Amino acid sequence: MYRGEDSHIFERVDWSGQWLLNDLSATRGTLKANADPMGFVDANGAARIVYRGDEYMQPQASDDNMLHELFYSGGQCLHRDL
Repeated sequence: MYRGEDSHIFERVDWSGQWLLNDLSATRGTLKANADPMGFVDANGAARIVYRGDEYMQPQASDDNMLHELFYSGGQCLHRDL
């Protein structure tokens, strides 16, 4: 997973033997990132990504450097503010 030049968060996934690029920023509520994201696995074995929102790309200054999380649940990628 990495931050692209457009400040979107991308992941590379092996899907049935073929490498695909997945734009996680397409997830509803996801903000553009102002720094590289960090991935980890929680105590339940779920993969999670945290990142800081970019104040210059957002409608509210309150989004400045706030932490956000992307994670999979029920077969879909979800976003939440931390």
